[in-house]
Amino acid sequence: MSGFNLNNLNNLERDKDLSGLTSLGVGGRAEYYVEPESIDDFKAAFKLGLENKLKIYILGGGSNVIFPDDYIKALVISTKKFNKILFNDNNVRVQAGCSLARLAAEAAKNNLSGLEFAVGIPGTVGGAIFGNAGAGGHGIAELISELIIIDDKCELKKLSAEDFSYGYRNFEINNIDKNKILILECVLKLHEAERELIDAEVKRYLSKRINQPMGRSAGCTFKNTEIKKNNNNENNEINLSAGKLLDECGCKGLECGDAIVSENHANFILNRGRARSEDIINLIKICQERVFNRTGVMLEPEIKFMAL
Repeated sequence: MSGFNLNNLNNLERDKDLSGLTSLGVGGRAEYYVEPESIDDFKAAFKLGLENKLKIYILGGGSNVIFPDDYIKALVISTKKFNKILFNDNNVRVQAGCSLARLAAEAAKNNLSGLEFAVGIPGTVGGAIFGNAGAGGHGIAELISELIIIDDKCELKKLSAEDFSYGYRNFEINNIDKNKILILECVLKLHEAERELIDAEVKRYLSKRINQPMGRSAGCTFKNTEIKKNNNNENNEINLSAGKLLDECGCKGLECGDAIVSENHANFILNRGRARSEDIINLIKICQERVFNRTGVMLEPEIKFMAL
């Protein structure tokens, strides 16, 4: 590409195979791929991508994303080498590429509570923030006191809790499209607790994951959903488990190519070895259609579709 100076970026690769970078093990190649190691590196990558009008995709641990099978003319920016943790009393400053599981473990070692729900959740802190990952009614966004981002004008911005809002598997920054920014780091506010209590809470959350299937997956395929019912002139919200809906609609064992809905947990789609992105996407659509036809509920994917 004219004007795209490879010498301006450290760790830049061409024609990068993306399949090995995602937990599902699917995806084609990206025109450009880079693993920045500093804020300046991220700014340089973001700027170069914007100046050359490239599509930019941010990749963390690859645990909740699908790239298309085709070659994509884009710049994929990985956060994997930007992964430091710094504790300061009850606060922890953590970079976007840090593993969420590692962060939870380090917090426990420092007798800090608040992240027990994150044990067993795959992926990185940046990706977790983007989708407000969580469990047991908790999400990472509720802990954030400060957020550092690069906006769509390639400017570094520091945000406080007043600058964003969140809900179940949802995180929004006020007056900014989160799909056009890069999350660099955050400060989480935790609280002190006895190690025995933290360990007990960790075991409680891990026990809920014991039935989750092994193998190549993106974790839960669909978000749980809420429906409103009017009973006796009262509006009530009912929480519905996506896994339960899928199970009741007979989705376990459904196949498309080498992709299959797990027999152990209906909200997991597994790659048995040779599945393509197309197989997984088609299987997602089949499951959505079956649940909708039988219940009237349209399940929303929890997986992020990149370049699709």
